[in-house]
Amino acid sequence: MADCAPLALKTTQERCAVVDKVEATKNLKRYNAELDKWLALERSLMTFDEMQTVDRKIETLKAWIKNLKGALQA
Repeated sequence: MADCAPLALKTTQERCAVVDKVEATKNLKRYNAELDKWLALERSLMTFDEMQTVDRKIETLKAWIKNLKGALQA
């Protein structure tokens, strides 16, 4: 694992916490962008099965976003 945390952090646990927080923030941005793409799809051109697939993907992304927000606030 690349050690990109500040040297002032002395323990491995502290360095990992900083890296995890940075990675979680990046993932949160990525998931929000992905969610926006899925929400912008034109549903009138979809079959019922495609709409169900899109709805499942949206629900999954919302759950991931909720989990990441909770982890970042803790």
